[in-house]
Amino acid sequence: MVLKSMEVKMHNRISRNQLAEWVHIENALSKSDEELDLVNDYFDCLIECEEDQGTCKRICKILLAN
Repeated sequence: MVLKSMEVKMHNRISRNQLAEWVHIENALSKSDEELDLVNDYFDCLIECEEDQGTCKRICKILLAN
């Protein structure tokens, strides 16, 4: 009986708009992570490329276009 009097109902203190903003932020972070991966792949390509510099840039730029 003592426990019932101590029960507290939890209420959502964050509005739907605030929750929706978190989803927007998570999507933006995910997109920036993908873009960072593309840039890293580009520079890895340049480092590992064994052709002349101009050819390497042209080949590796394809990675950024995708």
